[in-house]
Amino acid sequence: IVCLPTLAVAPLSELVGRFRAMHPGVTVRVREPADAEAATDAVRQADAEVGLVELVEPGRPAAGLASVSLGAQEYVALVPPDVAEALSARHATVADLAHLPLIAPPRGTSSRRVIDEAFEAVGRHPSIAVETDHREAIASLVEAGAGVALVPRAVAVRAASPAAVVVELEPRLSRRIGLIFRPDGLSPAARAFLAIAEPGRPAG
Repeated sequence: IVCLPTLAVAPLSELVGRFRAMHPGVTVRVREPADAEAATDAVRQADAEVGLVELVEPGRPAAGLASVSLGAQEYVALVPPDVAEALSARHATVADLAHLPLIAPPRGTSSRRVIDEAFEAVGRHPSIAVETDHREAIASLVEAGAGVALVPRAVAVRAASPAAVVVELEPRLSRRIGLIFRPDGLSPAARAFLAIAEPGRPAG
């Protein structure tokens, strides 16, 4: 499986856990691609059987590939406590965050595209304070007071602490995610994995 880093916590962990419970003799190898395009290329070139990616156009995967939709991945804000207090509520708009220092992944990543498009939609530009490839460090940077971050809800919930407060976004910010795969030549293990992700799909 090749998986975008922001999808590794959820839904990948749950899917792999369910798969391993049903097929304990199968080894699952998870790779992180350089970017979304590299993930698609890995599946198309048979370097990986399944890719967990953003479905930019649900129902219309990349040429030669099929897809299974896994629904929406919602983003929320993770902010230091003083910012949460200044917002006077646990809800904020993207425009409310435009003047705040933002911690973000680098340009070219699918998460950065989601963030940039969210600010563009409200006619604002994000104030990038820290740009990092290290997604696992983003919550720690928020706790240290380096800025605020827009992250998937599953990441925010796990990272929430007195020093990193979850703030809901209004309107909601989300993206469609799913699995991509080559429709022909899948191994029995890959077919079984897809069957777990899409109930009703034949496993054999």
